[in-house]
Parts: sequence; structure tokens; C-alpha cells
Amino acid sequence: MSQNKRVDGIYKILPLFEAAIREKDDFALQCYRSYLSRVYIQYVGRGNEEICDLIKGLIHLGGEAKQEDVRRVVLHMIKLIEKEKEGYRHAYRV
Repeated sequence: MSQNKRVDGIYKILPLFEAAIREKDDFALQCYRSYLSRVYIQYVGRGNEEICDLIKGLIHLGGEAKQEDVRRVVLHMIKLIEKEKEGYRHAYRV
């Protein structure tokens, strides 16, 4: 999966959370949690423990999380993905 698709996938967490909070709907919250679970499994497969830990934290907080905290975590995960690509480039320079 390309870096852009991974970033988009992580970013999608924020609007799903905002919709769940705005609508105060169990279905919207379940969609948010299901998406987090799917993304968590993806990053377990990639072996990225830091992103896995952050997603587990969001799963644990669920609807009790604050929007600014979810936003901060999402942006941090995006930075980690971007650094992953940079680290790969630096490791294979000639």
C-alpha cells in the first residue's frame, strides 16, 4: 500500500470520530470503532508497534475521547508514516 493511501486511511479516523460525536449515535460510534479495529489489524501486520499502541488507546477511549486528542493522535500517526518513508530512503542511500 502506498504512503498516500496509508496517510488517507489514518486521516479517515478523525471525520469518523467527529461524526460519531456529532450524531451521538451508537451506529456511528460502532462504525468508528470498527474502522479503528481494521486499521489496528493492518498495522499489526506491518509491524508498526507505535501506531498500534496509539490506535489501541483510541479504541480504549472510544466515545469518551476529546476531539483535540483524537486530532493530535491522528496527526502524530501521519508523521510516523511519513518518517517511515524517510527512514527507508536514508537506509538505502549509496
